[in-house]
Amino acid sequence: MPFNSNEFSITQCSISKDGQTLYFASDKEGGFGGTDIYVSYFYKNQWTYPINVGEPVNTPGNEMFPFIHKDNQLYFASDGHKGLGGLDLFESVVGSEGGINQVKNLGAPINSENDDFGLVLDEVKRQGYFTSNREGGKGGNDIYKLNVLKMAPSRQLTDDIDKLFKVKEMKIDGIIVNKNTNEPIPKAIIKLYNKIEDDLYLTRSDDFGRFSFDIQNDALYEIGSTIRGYKRMQNQPISTVGLNKEDVFKYTLEIEPITYKFRVKGKVFDGQSKTPMIGAEVVLLNLYKDQYENIITDEEGNYTFDLKKDQNYVLFILERGYKHWEFDLSTFNKRASETQVINIELLPSDKINNDE
Repeated sequence: MPFNSNEFSITQCSISKDGQTLYFASDKEGGFGGTDIYVSYFYKNQWTYPINVGEPVNTPGNEMFPFIHKDNQLYFASDGHKGLGGLDLFESVVGSEGGINQVKNLGAPINSENDDFGLVLDEVKRQGYFTSNREGGKGGNDIYKLNVLKMAPSRQLTDDIDKLFKVKEMKIDGIIVNKNTNEPIPKAIIKLYNKIEDDLYLTRSDDFGRFSFDIQNDALYEIGSTIRGYKRMQNQPISTVGLNKEDVFKYTLEIEPITYKFRVKGKVFDGQSKTPMIGAEVVLLNLYKDQYENIITDEEGNYTFDLKKDQNYVLFILERGYKHWEFDLSTFNKRASETQVINIELLPSDKINNDE
């Protein structure tokens, strides 16, 4: 780093989520006391000269081990602020105008009469790790894990006790639907990923597209589904952070179907003269829906029909003076767009009789 020096130490760095802000501890001259916390900003492709974060963070004592959370809240250890003994862990409180206007001791059981420092926290501040030389350890400095069982809606670890709420079990009641038609999708596999605990859960939607998962409030999840015949979707984020009253979390998962394009086209010829037949009526019957549509061939004898997925059809012509002609079509189990070319040759009915 451009500001390293043989005259003082720069250590215990923590970088912001966007990579543009760097906090660290240093005993360089000009500080408030032993070691202070400094900040540097990445500006025009270089790091600025260290800036002392000042009061109320730094004191005549030692401020060390800064940790900047993804929400831009600063945590650090200090023996200069009022605490339980030795180094204690503190959190900063950011004021309405963006500056740090006070710091709070995290209190017991995180802090003890000994040294407690080096705190790191997960994305929603539910779990974390820190170092301590408290009694009951293996010896010297040990690493401890913390689990936050009560959380302030402000996302701070400390607050008035009557403003805290407990981490509790919740449930997702969801439904998966076709994004285009809003129709429920039955028997779909639903995936739920707990980002905090790194766990994956699977379930299948019922006949009405409904599904459910047991979850927790104050957590981050991603939900998604992979279904044959539907586009691959990105997992959707679900946050229960700050939800302290809802027992059931309602969610609609929309997935977009793949649009298959099926078509049949061709030309109609007089089977004897081999010339295109203008004005011939071609009929397409949908056997599944018992519906039909008809097309009159153009000046070159052309016809075209669009087909739907997973249907059975009959293509036929009843043209006066010609032998009846028909052809079976199906789009069942087809997983790619397709155009069938079927050229039709109609034999005059008297030609058929003479041959017979």
